[in-house]
Amino acid sequence: MTHHKLPARSVLLAAVVTACIAFAPTSITDRQACADAPTDVGCEADLDGSGAVDFNDFLIVISNWGPCAPPAPCLADINGNGTVGFGDLIAVLINWGLCP
Repeated sequence: MTHHKLPARSVLLAAVVTACIAFAPTSITDRQACADAPTDVGCEADLDGSGAVDFNDFLIVISNWGPCAPPAPCLADINGNGTVGFGDLIAVLINWGLCP
């Protein structure tokens, strides 16, 4: 599997912020997730343990979107707020690529 390098973090962060604006989250929780998204979680965003943050991790976040079912934490809840949402998606995008 070939992993493609994404643009520098500053360019990617600008793109993610633009995406947050474009999606125009309607709930307060999603707006807060866009504002407080983790920007450097590194391999914590490698949800499938492949050694890279990639499309499979993106799909894991999308397929687990919404509140986590208690008592167990959600694998895709990267930011640990109890909900898989914009903040977790942003963490995947910001940390895209091979793990160190």
